[in-house]
Amino acid sequence: MDGRPALPVSVLVEQACSVADWVVPPGWPLQHLASIRDIRVHPSALVLDGGRFGTSAVGETGPVLDGGRFTTSAVGETTEEGWTVHVTITAADGAVAGSMRLLYRPEPPRSLP
Repeated sequence: MDGRPALPVSVLVEQACSVADWVVPPGWPLQHLASIRDIRVHPSALVLDGGRFGTSAVGETGPVLDGGRFTTSAVGETTEEGWTVHVTITAADGAVAGSMRLLYRPEPPRSLP
């Protein structure tokens, strides 16, 4: 962004999907990701500002930012639409980098004809 390295939005979405898969409804029923909704991205919060992208030495997940990192929070709930996980990814400075809502259903999505 503006010539500075930044976390790709695709990585932000992949991180959200990875974390959301671990947030399951009571009883652990099989769920399939049906859609990703309400995607919000704040590009300025994705700038790495001299940081590097990778995994910490102790195996913690997330991009490393010269001593800081992005953090991911996820909260699940049952809604009229199905199991829904709200994911927020926050930069080291506390700025929200992105958020989205992932909808899961018991049946896999139908493929397109």
